[in-house]
Amino acid sequence: MPYVAVAEMARLMLDDPAGAHAAIWTWVGIGAGGAGLWLLLLVRSSRVGHYADAAILHDLRTRIVRHLGALPLGWFRAAGSGKVKRALTGDLEEMHEVIAHALGQLTGAVAVMVAGTG
Repeated sequence: MPYVAVAEMARLMLDDPAGAHAAIWTWVGIGAGGAGLWLLLLVRSSRVGHYADAAILHDLRTRIVRHLGALPLGWFRAAGSGKVKRALTGDLEEMHEVIAHALGQLTGAVAVMVAGTG
């Protein structure tokens, strides 16, 4: 919405710079309101995304640890500690970006395109 407001202010200034004072302040208010709403929705979606991330990763870690507990001790010697560490930390932390951040960013990008085109 802020980008639409800026575009409308530019259009008003190009069409009638002298008589556009009130309309420009209206668009400034609309842009500021849109920016505030965007920020509120961004914070809320980030919070929901991080809660989902924590729940999903906790469940996955619990399942991995339960599975590792059932493996014979010889498997750990053959596989090495690096494979176990990567499974419990590295691979799961990479999922954090997708679960907590990428879905919200994708939704925001689609919303801006839909609002901007029609």
